[in-house]
Amino acid sequence: MITLPALPQVHVPRTERERRGRPWRSVDPWLVTTIGLSVIAAMVAWWLAQSAHLTLLTSASHAYLRVARQTFDSATPGLAQLGSTRLPLFPILMQLFIWNDSLWHSGIAGSMLTVPAFVITSALIFLTGRRLTGDSAASFAGTLAFTLNPNMLYLQTIPQPDMLVLAAGAATAYAFVLWAENDAPQYLVSAATTTAIASVTGYAGWFLCLLVAGGILLVGIAQRLRPARIFANLFLYLFLGASGIILWIVWNMVIFGDPIYFLRNNHTLLTPTKALVAAHLAPAYLQPLEALRTLGALALDLAGPLVLALAAVGLILGMLRAGNARRFLTIAFLVSPILMLGVAICLGFLVIWAPGATPTLATAPSLNLDAGAPIIVSIAICLALLVRRLPLGALFLGVVVLAQSAWLFAGGIATLQDARLGAACYRPSPVVTYLAAHYDGDRVLIDPDSTGLDLALANVDPRQVIQPGSGNLYALAIAHPSTTVHWVVIRPPIDAISQQLNLASPAFATQFTLVASDPARNLSLYFDGDPSTLPNHPPASDPQADYQGCTAYLPGT
Repeated sequence: MITLPALPQVHVPRTERERRGRPWRSVDPWLVTTIGLSVIAAMVAWWLAQSAHLTLLTSASHAYLRVARQTFDSATPGLAQLGSTRLPLFPILMQLFIWNDSLWHSGIAGSMLTVPAFVITSALIFLTGRRLTGDSAASFAGTLAFTLNPNMLYLQTIPQPDMLVLAAGAATAYAFVLWAENDAPQYLVSAATTTAIASVTGYAGWFLCLLVAGGILLVGIAQRLRPARIFANLFLYLFLGASGIILWIVWNMVIFGDPIYFLRNNHTLLTPTKALVAAHLAPAYLQPLEALRTLGALALDLAGPLVLALAAVGLILGMLRAGNARRFLTIAFLVSPILMLGVAICLGFLVIWAPGATPTLATAPSLNLDAGAPIIVSIAICLALLVRRLPLGALFLGVVVLAQSAWLFAGGIATLQDARLGAACYRPSPVVTYLAAHYDGDRVLIDPDSTGLDLALANVDPRQVIQPGSGNLYALAIAHPSTTVHWVVIRPPIDAISQQLNLASPAFATQFTLVASDPARNLSLYFDGDPSTLPNHPPASDPQADYQGCTAYLPGT
């Protein structure tokens, strides 16, 4: 026999033994509850909004659906129809569903993406909170501030990319927390990947890329890493994280011949912002104190005073309990999107009108409240920091969040009111009403981005729409309108057609007749021929009835 030395006894905690023996028991029941509750809340909110026709109230929702559909259903189909105004990932993903006419017209094609993104964001908030606190109950209670927030529940029902950007941002934050604690490169790669996804979904992802790069630099300094190591981490992150931005620049160069065409085209996403600044309707522009005031009013509108106050306390306590500079910087990073939002407002990249901070010259009560969604994510994590390791803290916080959510719902959902009555709501037009009643199935020349009209409401075949992205067909329509199109929609002086088509020429004046106009927006509809020969098929109901409450005026849109 061979005598072996005695081996030291290794004690494995009971919970760890159970987890190894029965892996299904390792699933955190609080995480399962978080996911289950978010699915139920999201589906109920979606069903209520869809039933009440509340999912297509914003002009941006109509625009994203149009862009997604026209890539395969237009006069000149192809990926070039994605254009250069809106980032491409959301319209590309909608290709999975928007081929179906019902899913297209109802907006469900977009909701099929935003609802899962809401659930994913809820789960990631929970995981981030649990990682920071080690307390699943506290993380669940904090996540409720997002999952049950009426403003977030409404935003996840509309076909806009905000919720996808939020999900990608939450994934980036979670990966950053893991990297900051472990310094493992795979987490940095994960953060870079999700940042790249965010940067081709919404321009907020570009700011996220800057935030993470700054966080990597500061955490590296706090850990006293060598400069070469910090540079390697930054290079690894930016090589992947900035790839979405680079791809968008390359796309603009290849398709439009200008790498920054998205900033120079006739109707960029910054056009309304520039118009508001020029019209002195952006009081926070270059005014830091006013930007802070706007942020405060926005946070109150979206989160409510009770939740906001508790989150502020949780942030302070979390930083005081941090224990080391790395954890302190990690917590600061998780709330830094709020600071970045304030910087964007102050520098004029974004204009927000929040009730209580709305300029007196504005004719609409609100604008861009959806941009404050990252505030709710930060608040949820701060709430988890507040009640960690408190026996009854999670229960108390859950009751407060429920009460605050009920108060927000009863007082009027801010994001819903913004979509219905705010400056970015979809405005009905006599031009669309006329087309709905008399459209004859022939070609229509229009600049959709500048006019802001959704011709799908008038049952206009997308394959009969000629627009600036229609290539040679558009050039032919501008040169010889009477032989190419039967309808022309113009909005001088901001649309491309009124800038390129000679409306005063005898050829146009003798062929085309003004049949409808929208004086409030200087929109005009012309028909080539005798209007009395047009069909008369009034729809069973007003196709723009859901948008009658929108009377706001936003300069330049």
